[in-house]
Amino acid sequence: MCPSTTETLIDLGLENSIIGRTIFCIHPKEIVTHIETIGGTKNPKFDKIRSLKPTHIMFNLEENEFSHLDEIKSISKTIVTTPTDISSTIEMLSIFGDEFSIQSKTTQKCIEINQFLKTKKKYPSFSYLYFIWNDPKMVVGKNTYIDSMLSEFGGINAASSISEKRYITLEDEEISVDKVFLSSEPFPFKEKHKSSYYAYSNSVDLIDGEMLSWHGSRTIIGLNYLSRLLGD
Repeated sequence: MCPSTTETLIDLGLENSIIGRTIFCIHPKEIVTHIETIGGTKNPKFDKIRSLKPTHIMFNLEENEFSHLDEIKSISKTIVTTPTDISSTIEMLSIFGDEFSIQSKTTQKCIEINQFLKTKKKYPSFSYLYFIWNDPKMVVGKNTYIDSMLSEFGGINAASSISEKRYITLEDEEISVDKVFLSSEPFPFKEKHKSSYYAYSNSVDLIDGEMLSWHGSRTIIGLNYLSRLLGD
């Protein structure tokens, strides 16, 4: 019931075991096209899920509604995950390995991530704001997967000086940072939006939101993406 989880399970070789997905589970397209949809991440169709008779349901506490958890648990064994950083992503992969007896594949994924983090160069620190919505202007805060990814490359989240919340709506705050990132999701920022954000920084860049917010198999891909983006 989470796009990055679906992508990860397929990448781990479980595509023939996946009998349902949300409408937002779009990768890899050539495979998910043939999987039944069960509604959205926030509004799943419980009757449809029951009719599919799953043995396991993957529930993400950030993508899915907590109020739905009890009903989901009443349908089938439910694996609850919420990676908020790279460490908890590695933990999630290990859980998948144990649950589905694919430890060799998940262990390899974890090794790749740890090896990258161990051998990457030290990046100079920079302050940033990472925008996920245009109107109102919303940014990611601390204790988020995105923040964890950027911190590996020297990123210091300026939003943490405004609020301890994980997602923050900016009002009239005057903030100056080294870099502004405009994400491709959930709001699809485009080149035309950049001019409104130079008030925060002279450096305003569009960024692929999937690379920074999709965890699991996408983690190592996202780390390499950031390495290229930030000048490795």
